Amino acid sequence: MLLIVIVPLIDSLGVTVAQAAENGNFAGSVDIGGGRKMYLKCSGRGSPTAVLVGGLRASADDWDISDKSKPTVVTGVGKFTRVCACDRPGTPIGEKPSRSDPVPQPTTAEDALPICTPW
Repeated sequence: MLLIVIVPLIDSLGVTVAQAAENGNFAGSVDIGGGRKMYLKCSGRGSPTAVLVGGLRASADDWDISDKSKPTVVTGVGKFTRVCACDRPGTPIGEKPSRSDPVPQPTTAEDALPICTPW
């Protein structure tokens, strides 16, 4: 399952995340508080910021995959507004470890809602 959430990202995040979300292309770890970091990948310009949250075992990179005949989701959305995607906490990237810190387990359905939305 894929989910696209439109939020006023800049107004509700800390300085580090806000800078990543508003300044050109960005890909890297951002401090989300509580000693945790999350991998965030942003591009495009404008407001509101579209936040792409992938399903189980999804990463920010999944939104940038396409057959060569069509633009990726990131490319398409980035043509008209700012777009950011994150790695779900603790999800490995292929054979590599997660780029986002894990969330304590077990989690509930209520816990899953803010999984890539630390604001």
